Amino acid sequence: MGRLVVLEHVADTEPPHYDWLIDPLDTPPFSPDPDEQRLIAFRSVEPPPNDLYRGMNQDVHASWAQSHLFPATGRAFTLTPSTPHRALYLDYEGPIPPKTPGGLPRGTVRRLLTRDAFVSGSVDSGRITLTLPDDAGDADRCHATAGRSLTLELSKRPGGTWAATVQWLNTPSG
Repeated sequence: MGRLVVLEHVADTEPPHYDWLIDPLDTPPFSPDPDEQRLIAFRSVEPPPNDLYRGMNQDVHASWAQSHLFPATGRAFTLTPSTPHRALYLDYEGPIPPKTPGGLPRGTVRRLLTRDAFVSGSVDSGRITLTLPDDAGDADRCHATAGRSLTLELSKRPGGTWAATVQWLNTPSG
């Protein structure tokens, strides 16, 4: 199973944005080589949609989420491709060091979202689908998510940006 991680990236040299990192590999949190640039990366000016937080059994920045997130089911939002990121950013929060000695710091990242995901498709094919299992226990499960599966569909648009759409799908029971 892969992972989806969304980082809030704040820097002095550019407007704040959100880094969307997709690890398509079934690997432990820290790869044997954390410097490997294997993560599929996108950025957006919009925060992650609130649907992506449902069914999570983890501490989320709740006050941030309530004030910044938007409902996105069925609504497309734009992601811009970024360079592949290093695996260490799956778990990293804090200042981003300069690329070269003596260079300028590149800001700070804060992890807003981490979800396990079944990943299919590829950047080369122009389509990536992430199926996000509900990782909350039965007692914590939101009534609205019971028996449903959340998918994040990424589709390449003409001109190079990608459309991302969140959908809830009914899953067969039993």
